[in-house]
Amino acid sequence: MIGRLAGVLLQKNPPQILLEVQGVGYELDVPMSTFYDLPAPGQPVTLVT
Repeated sequence: MIGRLAGVLLQKNPPQILLEVQGVGYELDVPMSTFYDLPAPGQPVTLVT
């Protein structure tokens, strides 16, 4: 099980995001409350899963 991901936000398409973590792209479904708090693509993000 993955407990935390930290990387660079590449794309935001509600309710999904694409997060690059050390060269691996994770497509994640996030709650809209989290989605609205995310920075712009290209910025670092840490998510607790």
